[in-house]
Amino acid sequence: MNSAVTHESTELNLVSADHELSAALLDHIQQLNQGEVLRFWERLSTGDREHLSHQLAQLDWDFVESHATEHAPAEAQLSVDSHVTPPSRSIRWPESTAERHSWFEAAEEGRDFLQSGHIAVVVVAGGMATRLGTSQPKGMFPIGPISGRSLFHLLAEQVLALSQRYEIEIPYLVMTSEATHAATEQWFEQQHWFGLDPKNVFLFQQGTAPAFDSTTGKLLMSTESSLALNPDGHGGLPFAMSRAGLFKELQHRGIETLFYHQVDNPLVHICDPAFIGLHLRHAAEVSVKFVSKQTPDERVGLLVEIDGRTRMIEYSDLPESLGALKDRDGKLQLRAGNTGIHLFQRTFLERIASQPASLPWHTVHKKVPYVDAEGTLIQPESENALKYERFIFDSFSIAKSVLAVETLREVEFAPLKNAEGECSADEVKQAIIAATATRLRSAGVTVTEGTAVEIANVAPDDALTFEAGCPRRIDQPALFHGTRRAAGFPFVRLQVQK
Repeated sequence: MNSAVTHESTELNLVSADHELSAALLDHIQQLNQGEVLRFWERLSTGDREHLSHQLAQLDWDFVESHATEHAPAEAQLSVDSHVTPPSRSIRWPESTAERHSWFEAAEEGRDFLQSGHIAVVVVAGGMATRLGTSQPKGMFPIGPISGRSLFHLLAEQVLALSQRYEIEIPYLVMTSEATHAATEQWFEQQHWFGLDPKNVFLFQQGTAPAFDSTTGKLLMSTESSLALNPDGHGGLPFAMSRAGLFKELQHRGIETLFYHQVDNPLVHICDPAFIGLHLRHAAEVSVKFVSKQTPDERVGLLVEIDGRTRMIEYSDLPESLGALKDRDGKLQLRAGNTGIHLFQRTFLERIASQPASLPWHTVHKKVPYVDAEGTLIQPESENALKYERFIFDSFSIAKSVLAVETLREVEFAPLKNAEGECSADEVKQAIIAATATRLRSAGVTVTEGTAVEIANVAPDDALTFEAGCPRRIDQPALFHGTRRAAGFPFVRLQVQK
């Protein structure tokens, strides 16, 4: 069967026995005036035709129709009159004796839930470490201040320690992107899955969204045989899980709750028992950890309530008069800064996945390389394209109940973002050292100020003991390695690794 697409009076005869475009797909292309995607068809190899055919068949043409004519609308800024308040269901970091007792009880409830085995861990790991000066996935970046262990290693190690402590199998869901998937899978294999059972590790790819020329609304091509696609953001998580069949897998395993975090924060306390216990106690569909903003202009997303619905907003969307308001304790009234650490009920994510329009698309004007009509790759000098992504925090406003729980930066928040300055590798390593030193000191070890220390193979809530001969005074760099006397044992014995 022969098919034809007309563009600029040129008829492209797309004759292909095995990889022919369907009539329905050609209709989409014609009706939406996107014939440029096929301008090179006649000179493509069979393999390249198959690749492009697959991309076009996977494209959401309703999305193309609704976004091709968009011109980067500005996000609506909140007005001074907007009814914006702090989260009404919020629990601050424990300070009083009563608060500490309540957290202790919540932690016990969380440990009981962990023991039941009804929890999974999901890490968002679709980003590349280009801002850190490498072409590898960010999760492979070496961040251990002494060991040089990667972000993936530090995080997966927590999952392993939790599995051993609670004698359970914890499904470890790693959401990659097209750019990071192959390298991430190879890295896990080379590292022997960081001690985890491969049957409990699920690597799956987030979705993509096409880039459009911001002037013409045409789909951009990155090569003659490939659309210019970009990851659809961490908001694509529920939809990617659904496509990968993970909800059925989790149902089969009896998983009720998912602990969510991002790959760039090595301080995260994975499956923090107190966080889990508070989440369960308040029957929340979503729970969010936050850190308190220090200044109104700090560049961090804010958890707020707007007309009774929980939302995450950008600091820049908040009028200065609202952002600078103080409470009676002299703290910023709106201060719940986003950490990217959440708990989700599985049924909530399933509900999101069943409603593709439930999460909005956000538009960003970017420079996107593309091939022109002659097939020449163009590197634009200014923003030429519209890219789209979704954010997982947009789901908060849909949840029946959201709980906000405070944590401290020095305890649990040190995201790796930049090569230098704020959120740099050096800064994050210092944060790891400081948090480790605090933990060792609480266990009776004297750590000289400024001395590099690191702990391996330990869960965040493990009690620390020490092997005979393990030094109790540390004044030179020391890497401690934890061993568990028996599965299910809550104490880990430390020894300095030489």
